[in-house]
Order: sequence, then structure tokens, then C-alpha cells
Amino acid sequence: MGISTENVTITIMGKPYLVPKDKLLYVFQDLEMLRTRNKFCWNGECKNCAISFRETSDSPVVITERACQTTATEGLCVVDMPGEFYLTR
Repeated sequence: MGISTENVTITIMGKPYLVPKDKLLYVFQDLEMLRTRNKFCWNGECKNCAISFRETSDSPVVITERACQTTATEGLCVVDMPGEFYLTR
């Protein structure tokens, strides 16, 4: 994981988590939500880590982006994670 001293609260599939302000793929790794690590390139090329999220819980806009390129920010809500690559608890 990258180095971050700031924590933010995000929601993943309806559950709140206090996490470091870091790229979401590293956050998911720390939370043991990755089914496998070798299916990801970790640098934005493969698109296997794509997730859907809202920037805040009340935002009507759903964004689909790579988790390795998206930083966890206060209030971010992950609403879809492909089960092929992610474990949701």
C-alpha cells in the first residue's frame, strides 16, 4: 500500500469503512477483498479492477473507473464490484 497518514470514511457495498486515503485497489487489498492479486496489472492498463461508485452517498451520478487509478476520498460510495475479482463482505 502507498503511504498515507490521512484516513477517510468510504462505503463499500453498503458498509462503512475507515481507510487510508490511497488508491482503492490498495484499500481493497488491505481489507482482503481481492480474490486474487495476479489478475490485476496495478497500473491502469488491464481494466480488471473497474468498479462503479458515487463520489458521495447522495450523488445521482455513478462513475465506472479503475480502482488502481481512483483515490479513496471522504464519502465515496462503491456500488458495484465485479464478483469475478472482488470478495464483498
